[in-house]
Amino acid sequence: MIVWWIKKDLRIADNAALCAAHAAARLRGCPLVALWVDEPEVYTAPEYHPRRDRFVFDCLIDLDSSLSELNIPLWIARGRAVDVFAALIPVGLVAVYSHEETGVLWTFHRDLALKRFLRERAVAWTEFPTNGVVRGLKNRDHWHALYQERMKSACLPIPAERLLSTAGSTLRLMTEFPLGTEFFRWKSERQSVWAQRFGSWKGTQQRGGERVAHALLERFLQPQIHRKYIASLAKPKEAQTFSSRLSPYLAFGCISSRQVLGRLTGNERSLSAFRSR
Repeated sequence: MIVWWIKKDLRIADNAALCAAHAAARLRGCPLVALWVDEPEVYTAPEYHPRRDRFVFDCLIDLDSSLSELNIPLWIARGRAVDVFAALIPVGLVAVYSHEETGVLWTFHRDLALKRFLRERAVAWTEFPTNGVVRGLKNRDHWHALYQERMKSACLPIPAERLLSTAGSTLRLMTEFPLGTEFFRWKSERQSVWAQRFGSWKGTQQRGGERVAHALLERFLQPQIHRKYIASLAKPKEAQTFSSRLSPYLAFGCISSRQVLGRLTGNERSLSAFRSR
């Protein structure tokens, strides 16, 4: 099987990792699985708050609906990333695709450890850049040109072709995973204790998901909204209405920077200010 490891790219449009994984699965004639890893390190990190899980839960509901049209199952795995992928190797893992994650220190060390682990076991892991971050630069001299090249390129389309059924691989994985690593199909996980934890929070924070992100962008682009953007920047109450409110959606990849910039046509002062930020 091939795994698209969902990191901070909770969308199907303009998603290089998903497109590459989909193409590889078609070429090899093997199943593709979308995987969200629920890592224990998240909950012990000082920056953790339950609002993060609530937002991700919404994103996964939205993503599962989109992936089902491509016959790509969404799985949830609980455990350290190295342990999760170690469990997948005996049941046929041949390649992993993901976006690069620009996060906190523990995610950096996790990626280094996983890279070594997969390389030693001849499992290819292909990573793709996220938004404007360019890894490995010695200085900032050429960053802007690289950024402009990336942002001005065309957005990637949603994969159009449905893939092979993964029922056989799903059954094998569910019966063969080792102790300490749990795998769930998302459709059953939605009815789990995790879902019940978030049953009473509706309306207390922004909802997650790719569809919500695009709806917010379209709302912001209405002249009666964005023309008051500059005046409301330093006014928290007004900013709730006249800012884009896209920050969490960009942070979790429900929408890409390239998608947002592609919609900012025209040279109105408010849009120019938003574009520069």
